[in-house]
This record gives sequence, C-alpha cells and structure tokens, in this order.
Amino acid sequence: MSELAVEPELPLEKWRAEAGRAHEAGHTWFGWLTAFDAGEGDLVVLAQVADPSVPGSLRARTLVTRVRPGERLESLTSIYPGAAWCERETAELFGLAVEGFEDPSGLGLRRLLLPPDVEGHPLRKDFTRPSGEPTPEPTPTQGGAP
Repeated sequence: MSELAVEPELPLEKWRAEAGRAHEAGHTWFGWLTAFDAGEGDLVVLAQVADPSVPGSLRARTLVTRVRPGERLESLTSIYPGAAWCERETAELFGLAVEGFEDPSGLGLRRLLLPPDVEGHPLRKDFTRPSGEPTPEPTPTQGGAP
C-alpha cells in the first residue's frame, strides 16, 4: 500500500516545525526539495519526506510553502541532513535565501553547480542569459503549456 499526502501550503513560519513533526511521526527519509518561480518574486518551495518503516509500502508527505522577496526559508538540515544538497542547489539556481543551513563540511551555504562567473539564478523567470537575451518560454515538448 502506498500513501502520498500533498499538504496545503504552510505559512513560512511553520515550515521547519511541520518538517520536525513529520520526522517525529516516522517520515525519517528525506527525498527532495525544490522550488518554482511563482512570479512577482515569490518562490514556492516543496519538500518530500517519507516513512520507510513498512517494507513494501510507502507513506510520503510533500510539504509546501511560499517564500516572498526578502523572506528566508528555515533550513531542514538539522532535521534531515540529506536536505543540504537540495538546499544548496535551490539557493543557487532559484536564489532561495536559506537560514540556519548546516552540513558536515562547516563551509555553509555555497555554490554547487554553476561556475563562479555566472551571475543571477538561471531557473528564475527574470533570469537573463549572458548574451543579454531573456530565458525563452518552454515549448510543449519541454514541459510548457501547449
């Protein structure tokens, strides 16, 4: 039996506490964290956690919150150490501001994928490529609307 629960959007200030409650309820496996640009500078952040305790079944929760310009997302790394890579990637590619990030290296939130000379956040709608051209809208074959 599998069970997937997509949560309603959490208020930003309840993000970390709800992740802690999920962990205490047995959702001890961290799957992923990502975001999408919701326009007007807002990022919608999603994280999936799962309960691996019953062999042959999956109970997963997807936590959702919105981060507005000037706001910071509380890191989940103290609850789910595996969140470090995803938080670094999302901070770099979307410009997500993360507070309280920690990982075993002690180096803090830092670049993960992009060369040091890339300015901006390539997965934001307002990103301009180095050539000065705006990022094109996706085509239907790339997952865009037909």
